[in-house]
Order: sequence, then structure tokens, then C-alpha cells
Amino acid sequence: MKLHAKNIALMAGAKNEEIAEVAQHLVKEGKFRSDIAEQYLTQLRGERTHG
Repeated sequence: MKLHAKNIALMAGAKNEEIAEVAQHLVKEGKFRSDIAEQYLTQLRGERTHG
């Protein structure tokens, strides 16, 4: 399922180290959906910008 999670992360627009972080989140949640990946990616990028 990790490979599937990575593919979804890529489809959601994750780059470089974001791919592993988004994929790990999807595996942890047990939900392999692009909308969830996109939401988490937006949240992740917001934290980095406002960190």
C-alpha cells in the first residue's frame, strides 16, 4: 500500500520530501484518496509557510 500512497501523493502535487510525508499520512489514516492527500498537502505547506 505504500507504493499506492506514494502515487496518490504525486497525483496530489507533492514534491520531493512532501511525497513521503503525504504517503505516510495516508497509510496512517488508512485512507488512500487524492482529496485527503490534497488536504494534507495544503495543511503541510501552510505549516511550512507560517512555521
